[in-house]
Amino acid sequence: MERYIFQSLLHQFRTGAEEYLKEYEKKPTHNKIPERVLTMAKPTAKSTVSAMKDYIRVNKLNKAPIRLGMKRDELIAGLRKLGHWDAQHDGVAPRRKPPAPKKPKQVPKKAPVRAIEDKKVPVPKDGLFPVKIEPYEKEFQNLAEVEDAEAKETKEIERLVEQKSKAAKQYSKMSKVEQVKSSRGHKENMTKLTSDISESRKDREILRSFIKKAKRVKPAAPKKEAQPKKEQVNRILRNRLMDDFKREHKGKTVWKILTLKPTATRDAIRARGRELMRKNHPDKGGNKETFQTIQQAVKLLMDTFV
Repeated sequence: MERYIFQSLLHQFRTGAEEYLKEYEKKPTHNKIPERVLTMAKPTAKSTVSAMKDYIRVNKLNKAPIRLGMKRDELIAGLRKLGHWDAQHDGVAPRRKPPAPKKPKQVPKKAPVRAIEDKKVPVPKDGLFPVKIEPYEKEFQNLAEVEDAEAKETKEIERLVEQKSKAAKQYSKMSKVEQVKSSRGHKENMTKLTSDISESRKDREILRSFIKKAKRVKPAAPKKEAQPKKEQVNRILRNRLMDDFKREHKGKTVWKILTLKPTATRDAIRARGRELMRKNHPDKGGNKETFQTIQQAVKLLMDTFV
């Protein structure tokens, strides 16, 4: 009897355990290890941190020197110590998705600026005038004429603007019947005045831009004739005076009288001249002609020293 009871209880336990395991497999749990992890190879340099942690859980390596809360470098060092690291792929960087190409920044388009074309405005140069500026038929002889033309254009614009405002006021004062009768002529007159004002303003801008450019240009300075340098003049003068001195003193050169070399400095010439003049001074029994010759030689060299 007792044996029968034990067998029946064991059968119930087995059937209950099987049913529980079936239900457990159907329910996903965060602690359940996926099947792909059960046959994992050793982690490599290409492995991610989550793959390393799965490998640690499967092989029950969550103990010193490894903890699941470690960073990548610390996990790699711990796996190396325990011999669970595949060093075959070391130095190979993990594959990453290439960064998406950056879209070029769209620069907002600026509103077009109304400007005068430079082709219409002549570039001022040396010898600026006379010059012809479109749309004017005459040639301008100087800058004053261009400035006068610009002032006339300004007065003409003021006159046209005033005429346009008067026409608009007169039209507004008319009755509705008169406005209907004269509407066509009024529109034609206003369009003509508007076009005349815009053309005059363009011509004035051309003149103003030309005046600005012309004022920037500096008048060309007259070319100076190349004058010889002072050293060149002194050398020519010295050669001529030395030839005259040699002719007067019967072939004796300045250097021979002073007993100096042509490369002597100014101080050497002055010192040698003083010495010879002191020796040959007439008051000390020297020759007057020799004294004067020495004096002339020293003066010639000092005045034309190069």
